Amino acid sequence: MVLDGEIAGVRSRRPAILRRAPGARTAQDRARDRAGDRATPVVFFCFDMLHFAGLDVRAAPYADRRRWLEQCLFPSPHVQLVHAEEDGEELYKAGARERLRRRHRQAQGQASTKRASARRRG
Repeated sequence: MVLDGEIAGVRSRRPAILRRAPGARTAQDRARDRAGDRATPVVFFCFDMLHFAGLDVRAAPYADRRRWLEQCLFPSPHVQLVHAEEDGEELYKAGARERLRRRHRQAQGQASTKRASARRRG
């Protein structure tokens, strides 16, 4: 079985997708590991099945692959089945809107910090 998903370290119930592949680790990453970061629980968040029993199932409708995945994958503390939308384009657009909202809030926060700093100096 070949699955598609993301591996994440989970701290305080909020996943943080691991940004570096194992071969791209920096000296800082290795130092953090030696300092005890290995205690962070790692979870595989699975959202699709690509191959099963030697068969390439990517051409099958997503709804079928999802059903097969739910029948074959048993969630555990280290493997979680992620809910995914059938309308990938709409899901992408929703993510893009959320990123824009986040950037806007960050920009507003930076602007108010600059204004407050200017008032203190002035």
